[in-house]
Amino acid sequence: MKFAELLSSRNGIVGVGVLVFAVLAIVYLLSMTKGGEHPLTLQNDLDLCGLLGDDIWLELNYPASDPVSRVPANADPGMLICALELDPVPPGDRFARVARGDDADQVRTIATVTFNTTATLRASNPAARSDSYAEMFDAEVVASGWEGWQIEGPWSWGWLYSKGEEQTATLVEDDGVVLWTTANGVAPDDLVTFTRAVTRRMRTAN
Repeated sequence: MKFAELLSSRNGIVGVGVLVFAVLAIVYLLSMTKGGEHPLTLQNDLDLCGLLGDDIWLELNYPASDPVSRVPANADPGMLICALELDPVPPGDRFARVARGDDADQVRTIATVTFNTTATLRASNPAARSDSYAEMFDAEVVASGWEGWQIEGPWSWGWLYSKGEEQTATLVEDDGVVLWTTANGVAPDDLVTFTRAVTRRMRTAN
């Protein structure tokens, strides 16, 4: 083979290689700008408590007086989390203190909502997918001793869990976002109803 032909052949191979690399780069960039059809899938900075509103917690049917919805004080920075809590009972409220028991001096968490979008997941893992994350989360929950049942609702995939008589939780993957709710002393059916309401609320959030 003549030198000119060899050089042309090599340039052709290099050109094909560059083209393949460019196509792969475009595909990767497109995958990074998509995360699902959920309207919040690429959001990573949300006022979750504000989006949920106070009225949605009524779906829990929890007979608490003066509960407060807020970001828990011990929440990690960057977490999209909101909780329904009771403040510590004042020392002079003897009956309330007896009802609260040993944690009367502490904040009591009734329920929590943790919201992960594809964007928040990719903050720690650029290749993260919400469906893979939900499946891994489910495996860890079951391995921790929770019993689970699949549930139907306005989501792609969902499970209800219980552990003991008081602890219940739901895990939902909704086309680009993952919703994890926990509750203490709440009936499982009420928690599923609450999860459906939260899912719909986040679908229509601005």
